[in-house]
Amino acid sequence: MSEYYVGITIGPIIETLCMASRPASLWCASSMFSWLAEDICNKAIDIGGTIISPFYPKDSKKIAEQYSVTATGVGKYHDRIIFRVNPNNLDSLNDNVKQMIEDAKQALADELVTDEFAKTTGQSQKELQKVIVDYLQVRYVITEAKKKCNCILYLSPYLDAAELCPSFSIDQSIQPVITLFEGKNDETHNGFVKACFKLKYSGNSIIEVTKNEKGKIVYKIRDIESIAESISGDDRKIYNYYAIVQADGDSMTKLLNNLHDDEAVNDFSKICLDYTSDAADKINDFGGMTIYAGGDDLLFISPLENKNGKTVFELCSDINECFQNKFKDHKNEKGECVYKENIPTLSFGISINYKKFPLYEAFKDALTMLDEAKKIEKDEDQKNKTAVHIMKHSGQSVKFRYLNNGVLYNQLLKILKIQSDSVFLHSMMFKIDLYKPLLIAALKNDNDLEQTFNNIFDSGYHETVMNYIQTVRKCLKTIYDDVKENKNNEYYYEKKPDEKEKSKEEIALELLYNLLRTARFFSEKKGAK
Repeated sequence: MSEYYVGITIGPIIETLCMASRPASLWCASSMFSWLAEDICNKAIDIGGTIISPFYPKDSKKIAEQYSVTATGVGKYHDRIIFRVNPNNLDSLNDNVKQMIEDAKQALADELVTDEFAKTTGQSQKELQKVIVDYLQVRYVITEAKKKCNCILYLSPYLDAAELCPSFSIDQSIQPVITLFEGKNDETHNGFVKACFKLKYSGNSIIEVTKNEKGKIVYKIRDIESIAESISGDDRKIYNYYAIVQADGDSMTKLLNNLHDDEAVNDFSKICLDYTSDAADKINDFGGMTIYAGGDDLLFISPLENKNGKTVFELCSDINECFQNKFKDHKNEKGECVYKENIPTLSFGISINYKKFPLYEAFKDALTMLDEAKKIEKDEDQKNKTAVHIMKHSGQSVKFRYLNNGVLYNQLLKILKIQSDSVFLHSMMFKIDLYKPLLIAALKNDNDLEQTFNNIFDSGYHETVMNYIQTVRKCLKTIYDDVKENKNNEYYYEKKPDEKEKSKEEIALELLYNLLRTARFFSEKKGAK
């Protein structure tokens, strides 16, 4: 009797996330697909299937609860499911898969559409549920299983093709997904989200616990303001800004090419799932909100600093280290590291915006930044980068990219950690721009850089901040030395059309300038111009 692989792909995820205008609705958009994936996994087991990806405990559904949406408030199941099954015949398998998908879609629609939901729209529950069932894009393929193969790579081309054949709801007059996200009105917009997935109030990053005037505990779904304000003190402008971060594994196909059977793929899936659990804990402890954590993908919203002064850049570094350690620490029966030749890394896209900036636009920008982080220059194959876009309320913006835990990242932290007045930083940036030709000449001659800095910053006031000035000088020298070693200037963010190639000295100064602008942004007081 033949065994078969069943591959299932779920959507439309990106399109749905782009409808969200608030953290609660963004969380709900992600969680509904994770909830659907979890239910399909349960139903696949009921028809005799063995889940290969994502990792799913074989012996008890109770163990699986630690990975579920209802347990932690974080969706941890990604958009593709692969299981192996030994059916009586192919026709019965096809019928069973089709039925279990329809049942799972209907169960999700039942979960989302409450009586209150239906009353708000003026539609019947059945009408709303039908629209949601039609909206969900769940496709599947069935192929004969192989003894030695990587089922993820084997099925991916078929699932990719299936995703290119979306269906559309005939009736566009009813939009229950948007109603779910937006609620009745601005004051009660999270009401329907609260009713979803039997949302628990303990240990959940989307819930803010407060007390009312009578001292009674009140549970409130966090908004952008409450996330942005999770920093120490409220006198700085960053108190009104938030970061949305998208992370993704680098060169995962290369790693998967070295996994040659179902057991190895399932083992890999478990490592990814354990990583996302730890990553979600780190984000929650930081004061952020985990939107999605599945496979090697991660999406979260966070303040720019936590209450201990740790920055979002350091949080991303910790997450990357956690991801790598999960693979470094994984050993076989002989005690050998299974992935010692293929320790993967993460790339990050960070979009920093004012609290009133549309969330869906920030989400799109984070995706764009992730693409920029993953760009590979010619003759250079190292990803493992972070691309940052800071958009100030005034309309000013800064973009830069750095190698994770590389020279530019370390210099960024060094400048951020030294306390300085934003007015002085503005003056320093002005002088660096004004004396750019002198600094370029000084960089070309290492012995002149210190003297040039001393000549530029030579007033009595500068003597009081000389430690900061010398730190900036050393940062410039360190950045320049690193830029000289890179063949294709991997740090340089983007070259505009018809723009001449910049010298390494110009690139180093531009990078320093971006770091100083970032430091100034982090240090600016409210009301400062």
